[in-house]
Amino acid sequence: DFRSDQFSFGSILYEMASGRRAFSRSSAPETMAAIIREEPEPLASAAPELPLPLRWIAERCLAKDPEERYASTRDLARDLARLRDGASDLLTSSGTRAAASARPGARRALLIAAAALATGAVLAVIATRKPAAGPPVWRPLTFRRGSIGGARFGPDGKTVVYAAAWQGRPVQLFTTRLDSTESTALPLPSANLAAVSGKGMLAIVLPRNLAPVVAEVSLAGGAPRELVEGGRPGSLTLAVSPADWSPNGDGLAVSRDGQLEFPIGKVLVPRTAEASVRSPRFSPDGRRIAFIQSKEGREAIGVTDLNGKKTILSEGWEIVTSLAWHPRTGEIWYSARAQNTRFGVVELNAVSLSGVRRVVARTPTLMIIEDIAPDGGVLLRSDDWPTTMTCLPPGASREVDLSWLDFSTGVDLSDDGQDLLFTEGGAGEGGKGAVYMRKTDGSSPAVRLGDGLAQSLSPDKKWVLQFSPARITLLPTGPGDSRTIQDEGLEYRGAWWFRDGKRLLVQARTGGKPSRLYVRDVAAGPPRPFTTDGFGFDALSPEGTLVAAQDKDGNKILLSVAGGDPRPLPGLGPRDNVLTFDTTGTSLFVARPGVPLRIDRYDLASGKRTLHKEISLLDPTGVDEMFSVQLTPDGACYCYSFMRGLSRLYSVEGLR
Repeated sequence: DFRSDQFSFGSILYEMASGRRAFSRSSAPETMAAIIREEPEPLASAAPELPLPLRWIAERCLAKDPEERYASTRDLARDLARLRDGASDLLTSSGTRAAASARPGARRALLIAAAALATGAVLAVIATRKPAAGPPVWRPLTFRRGSIGGARFGPDGKTVVYAAAWQGRPVQLFTTRLDSTESTALPLPSANLAAVSGKGMLAIVLPRNLAPVVAEVSLAGGAPRELVEGGRPGSLTLAVSPADWSPNGDGLAVSRDGQLEFPIGKVLVPRTAEASVRSPRFSPDGRRIAFIQSKEGREAIGVTDLNGKKTILSEGWEIVTSLAWHPRTGEIWYSARAQNTRFGVVELNAVSLSGVRRVVARTPTLMIIEDIAPDGGVLLRSDDWPTTMTCLPPGASREVDLSWLDFSTGVDLSDDGQDLLFTEGGAGEGGKGAVYMRKTDGSSPAVRLGDGLAQSLSPDKKWVLQFSPARITLLPTGPGDSRTIQDEGLEYRGAWWFRDGKRLLVQARTGGKPSRLYVRDVAAGPPRPFTTDGFGFDALSPEGTLVAAQDKDGNKILLSVAGGDPRPLPGLGPRDNVLTFDTTGTSLFVARPGVPLRIDRYDLASGKRTLHKEISLLDPTGVDEMFSVQLTPDGACYCYSFMRGLSRLYSVEGLR
């Protein structure tokens, strides 16, 4: 009868008002059962912004007991008319009301009236509901020139705490608000930000020579209290976050030495020979910790419960930069670059605890997720990392910019300083790099020699070594065909020319063991090992008899190609970069990473270090390190590369 019509009308009105069906299930039988036995989600929660009278009307029509519905459809029409007239008052400036009438007794007239009144109800919904979601809204929070480290929402969800190095100054902690364009420096030591607790405590990373230290300090101020050593040597601005607070702020999860600990000292996810973890982030309910796993050159998103039960949710990424939990969807959002994509392209992804992955956003720049607020607002960092390759040519008084594409990195400088071998990181097949040569005076363009990563230029400048784990390739710099060297059972890690141009010094490993050093004749094999396992190559003496190397612990040593015990090089540490022997073979040129770049001469006989050259940048903004340093044996000509990190922090609303 008419009460069944009211139920049908109530179902349609519920869907029009809330955007969802009242009893929708996965199959028709389940839907029928829900109609008979179950109540729909109350409109108070399904569409809380609706007018209260509209909720009452829909829920009365959907009552399971017909006696609880309207005694007559005329009563339903009357309530809808009142609601419609109220909406008219809101939507018209004159305030006049359109009268509604329905002639009693005629079923057809009642149906027409119900349709008209339903239209009035929809007008009421339009008057009260929020507008449809549009594209995401990006609001910049920082405006100065430099690079940004960690950033987090404060406990109120409106304050943002972040670390930044502006205009070449040391990294410092700042606060800002979503409704402000200004930032305030916190009176704290130079540090990167790792996490902010709900109680207003900061987990920060303090610089140390060998290993940064995680400390805690109140957002209100005070002296930091050191908690644990962790992180990696080097830059703090770009260091990954090694710690996160539990939601109640009573405990700190840390990643150090490739393992995850919570509480500090209790290992939840151990480091293995194949895999290490970093960047812990607590779930909003505190029951799980997400992390980034590195394994065999690939990266993944994993999660563990507080008993150490680990699950990998999304894997196979070339690099994962950061992650955060979404408090509404329960997903883990993360910034990552897929395999075989160009350098610098990072997309924002989401993965559920069941492993369902989706792409949230793609941009042509580095887009780093920092945090997600309880209301779903996202804190994103946009990074630009232009790379510059600079040389001082023979006889020149000024450096020359030799940058070619997007990631120019010098690999080998000819002894006369006139030719530079370099790799373009974002070029080549699948963005895996390409091999180039060019004159250091910059008068001629670069010449592309092939895909892959360059390694070493022959003394006569006619051949370039390019290697992969399976083979060594000799690329001609002029006319001619390339040649390939393969040695069964060897996995190549690098190859360099002896100065006679007839032999190669090869670093390789077998059976997954640590690498060792070999001498190999270019025309014939097999290679001859002259070290045990665990040695890496640094530089070769002019006469080809001595090798500056490093052992498995990173100690700098001197080896004889003929064999024998290694000789320690006191005064040289793991962070020292041996560039080359000098022309006499009695000294080494050694660089220490940093800005400015310091190059020392190290005397092999006495172990004494003296300053040879200090190279500064006119504008050090956003530069943490000058890398890929090449130096001629006479110490006169040099090349180096640097990346300039330029960041901006955004608050983004509407990302889904």
